[in-house]
Amino acid sequence: MRRSIFMAVGLLCAVTAVPLAGCHSNPDGFTSTQQKAIDHVSEIAQRTGGDWAKTTPADKQFLIHGPGGGSEMTAKMILSAKAGTVSRSSTPGGAPK
Repeated sequence: MRRSIFMAVGLLCAVTAVPLAGCHSNPDGFTSTQQKAIDHVSEIAQRTGGDWAKTTPADKQFLIHGPGGGSEMTAKMILSAKAGTVSRSSTPGGAPK
């Protein structure tokens, strides 16, 4: 009987703790650090129009070593995608049209 009471109290505490502790993150699932990086990329894309040549050296370093994961090509693609200037002239995985 005593064991059942302790189990019930433990279960009640666990059930109560989950909603209280809960996930208090952004509704989109990004952390504040990730959201700041996304906002910075958006600002760079808006300022440059997606043109890599118009980015400052500091912005290039941020794009390469942040969201680009160390790759200049990936950083350029992220910048173009965010600015909406990605070329859609070919089918992915297929020959150009």
